[in-house]
Amino acid sequence: MLKYLKPYTEAGLQKIFRNLPRINPNIITIAGLVPPALFFYFMMHGRFGWAIVFYVGTLFDLIDGAYARATNQATKFGAVLDASLDRISDALIISAFGFSGLVSWWLCIALLTASMTISYIKARGEAHGADGKALSIGPIERSERLAIMLIGLIIFAALSSNELADKLIGLQILHYIFIILLTLSV
Repeated sequence: MLKYLKPYTEAGLQKIFRNLPRINPNIITIAGLVPPALFFYFMMHGRFGWAIVFYVGTLFDLIDGAYARATNQATKFGAVLDASLDRISDALIISAFGFSGLVSWWLCIALLTASMTISYIKARGEAHGADGKALSIGPIERSERLAIMLIGLIIFAALSSNELADKLIGLQILHYIFIILLTLSV
């Protein structure tokens, strides 16, 4: 779904990046781990407002590849670094829901396994010569999973300010969202 927006957002970002000073895009990639790490921290401490702020910061991940391509600094190493750190980011984000007690561990582990498996299948297919776009045929990809989890967290945070709503559906909304994400990912 969101993959269809990528060419448009990438084109806009590249116009901006061409005029910026040149830095190594791998620095941007590594810095992209800061928002998920802070998201994890704030989730662990029940500070859901701040967690949402840093969750939105995970969009930082869109910048490194577009910047590298716009400044002709794209490398195979950078692509591998980005993919590897994306997996760490996914682990921080998904496990934060389990560590904070908002989603059961079995759902967190199952969703994390499914998302890692999708990434592995795509990487293996590309290693054997398959086109990466041809491998993106599932109903949900990483960007959609992240967006849906963010929406669920926003709904949870809004409901948790109302004690009755929190007891009735607050935690359950995240449980059902994770089930839907797992189903679509598998």
